[in-house]
Amino acid sequence: MNCTYQTRGGKIYNSELFKENTNFSALHDKGIAPRQSSTIQRNELGVINTPICTYYTHSLKKWTKWLLALDSMEDQMDSWKNNLAQVKGTTEIQQSFAWKAFAWTPTKAEDIKPLQLVFSIFIDWFNPWGNKISGKQERLGVIILNCLNLPPLLHHKPAFLLLYSIIPGPNSPDVVTISNCLQSLVDELMELKDGFTVLTAQNPEGRQVYLQVLPIRGDLLAIHKAVGFGSPAASKFCGWCDANLNELQLMKVGTKRTGYEILEAAKAWKNAKSLKAQEDIRKETGIRWSELNRLPY
Repeated sequence: MNCTYQTRGGKIYNSELFKENTNFSALHDKGIAPRQSSTIQRNELGVINTPICTYYTHSLKKWTKWLLALDSMEDQMDSWKNNLAQVKGTTEIQQSFAWKAFAWTPTKAEDIKPLQLVFSIFIDWFNPWGNKISGKQERLGVIILNCLNLPPLLHHKPAFLLLYSIIPGPNSPDVVTISNCLQSLVDELMELKDGFTVLTAQNPEGRQVYLQVLPIRGDLLAIHKAVGFGSPAASKFCGWCDANLNELQLMKVGTKRTGYEILEAAKAWKNAKSLKAQEDIRKETGIRWSELNRLPY
């Protein structure tokens, strides 16, 4: 079976998706039966087709059900929310304007204690062989989700981090591949934003849970690659304004970008008929399409 993915330029990769591995276990049989003297032919052995590359993902819905099944999790969330309500100013993300301005799916009248959960997405790549400059260099990526409704002392603990996926190496994905890697996560987020029932520890009869994502975290290279902005070396390098790299020495802030402007430029890049048209849009706006643009919030 070969890859049928077709690029915007019409190129079909046509590379093999599986490789054949011959099962030679019969040659190492330690049983009591006498070994046959005749030569074993390849077609007499088992042939196993294994994927060239494997992309593992975790279910966000199942992980959320596991989290809320733990004792005191709901109390921890409610207690932290009530404590922040008594603090003036902005010291935590739940007090931010973006959090308060979230447009949630309207809850239903029959919902029992609806719970609105907000997650962050962390994306980055690392060398599994260590940070040494010399030696073997490979890049593996991770996508980690973090429930921000929990108090900081809890949501930063590894036990409460969701390792959603491991992006295979040996190199970090390009701007198109990273969007494909995010597709399954966005598909699930689109489903969960409308709510689902969870049998929690304190509400065994069921509780309606709504789930959305707010911040994207990581270094600048990873964030810009994931959300569809240009790299720091691009002519339009900034995700906040339209400053030009050629005018960087002027230390002048450009015109602030708007969400509508970013989304329209991303759609134009996606709908472009050729690679050259996409490249022209990227150079002019510093924006390309990301799967995260499918999220309505």
